[in-house]
Amino acid sequence: MRDLLTDLKKRMDISERDLERLISAFLSTSDFWEAIAVSRLPFNMVVEISKHLYERGIIFFEDEEQVVLTDKGKRLFDYGVTPLKGHLCPSCEGKGIDLRDWKELLKVYEETKEGRPEPLLEYDQGYLTAKSVIERIAFADGKGDIRGRKVIVLGDDDLLSIALGLSGLPEGITVLEVDERLVEFIERTGKKRGLKIEVRKHDLRYPLPNDLLGEFDTFFTDPVETLEGLGVFIARGIASLKGVGSAGYFGLTTAEASFRKWRDIEKMLVDKFGVVITDILSDFSIYENWDYLLESIRRDLPPLNRKPNVLWYKSSLFRIELVEGYRSFNEEGKGEIYIDQESMAWIRREKN
Repeated sequence: MRDLLTDLKKRMDISERDLERLISAFLSTSDFWEAIAVSRLPFNMVVEISKHLYERGIIFFEDEEQVVLTDKGKRLFDYGVTPLKGHLCPSCEGKGIDLRDWKELLKVYEETKEGRPEPLLEYDQGYLTAKSVIERIAFADGKGDIRGRKVIVLGDDDLLSIALGLSGLPEGITVLEVDERLVEFIERTGKKRGLKIEVRKHDLRYPLPNDLLGEFDTFFTDPVETLEGLGVFIARGIASLKGVGSAGYFGLTTAEASFRKWRDIEKMLVDKFGVVITDILSDFSIYENWDYLLESIRRDLPPLNRKPNVLWYKSSLFRIELVEGYRSFNEEGKGEIYIDQESMAWIRREKN
C-alpha cells in the first residue's frame, strides 16, 4: 500500500485517504461511474489512480465496463481497506425531505418540462432530475426562503423557475439565462401556464443590471466549479439580495471539486463575502445523464468509452445567509472561469 502511494505521489497530489476512498469504492461497487460518486474524489483523480491500479495489476475491467479487483487487489483488505457501507434512510435517501405534500407539484413539473432543449456542451449544461428540483424547493421552503419571497435564478437549465412558478409560493421570480433556447422555453411555458416569471438573456460573466441589485430575498444558482467561476456566480447572487437575512443556494460536486477546493470555496465565502454557511447537504442533488458526456471527457480507460448506466453525477446543496458585515461585488469576471485542472473536460481540452 505504501509503495503504491509513493508511486502515485510522483504523478499527482494525493493523500493516503484519497487512495483508500477509491479502493473502498471499488470494493463497494463494480460500476466505474458509480465508484466516482461513492469515492467523492474528482473525476480526473479517479481516472489517474485507476490507470495506475490497472498497470500494477490491482484491478482489471470486465467487458470494458465493470471494475474487478484482482487477487492482488483483494489483499489490500490486509491494510484495513474495506467496502463502504451506506446507512441512509430508505424513505428519504438521507435527504431528510418528505415529498408527500409535493407529489402533485412533482407530477405537474415533470409534464411541463417535456420538450425542453437538450443540454449543450457549449454552456456546460446538465439537468437535475425532476425529483431533485422539487426537493431543492421543499428544503428552501422549510427555511422560509420561498413563500412570499422574491426569488432570482442565475442560470436555469434545470427549469427551477418553472417549478417555483407552478408551486405558486414566491411573490415573484426572475431568471437570468444566457442560452436563448432556454429563455424562449421558459417564456413560452410561463405564458402558457400563467406563471409569474420574468426572463432575461444575460451572461453572468458580466455585472448584473442596476435594477436587479438588492431586489431579492433568495437566489439559486449552479455555478461552474472553478474557484474563479464560482466566485463570479456567488458574487452575482449576493449583489442581487436585499440584505441581512437574505439567502442563497448553490450546488457543488466532488466530481469536479476536490475537498481542497471546497476548503478554498468555503474560505472565500466567509473571508471575501462575509456570509455564513448555514447548511451543506451531502449529495443532495442528482443529475440526469447527458448525451454529450463522452464528447467532452478523456477516453483513456475502457469504461470512459461507454455511457453510464447509473445516475452518478451528484452535487451537495449549500445554503448561505447574509449577516452583518457581508460584502457585495458586481465587477466583470476576468480570465478563465469555466475550466481548471479538476474539470472533467480539462485533459481533453489540453490535448486539443
